[in-house]
Amino acid sequence: MIMRSKHLTMLLGGIALLAVVAVPVVAHHAFGAEFDRNMPIRLQGKVVKLEWVNPHTWIHLEIENEDGAKEVWAVEGGTPNVLLRRGLRRDCL
Repeated sequence: MIMRSKHLTMLLGGIALLAVVAVPVVAHHAFGAEFDRNMPIRLQGKVVKLEWVNPHTWIHLEIENEDGAKEVWAVEGGTPNVLLRRGLRRDCL
C-alpha cells in the first residue's frame, strides 16, 4: 500500500511538472494570429542594429518612408541557434 501511494505521488508530481514546463510552449502564437499573410510588405534600408539575443533575434532597419523621413523598423528573426544552423552568423549583416 505504501509503495502504491509513493508511485501515485511521483506520477502526480510528474504530471504537475509537465504542466508547468508546457506553459511556455503554449505561449507562442501562430504566424496567422499575428500577421496577415495576404498583406506582405517590403522593407529596404540600412541595418543599423542587430540584437543577437534569445529567444529571438532583432534586426533594426533604417528606412525612408513615403514622406522622405527616416524611420527605424525592428524586425523579429529566428532564434540565434536556428540562424546559425542555417548558415547565418552575427557578423553576416
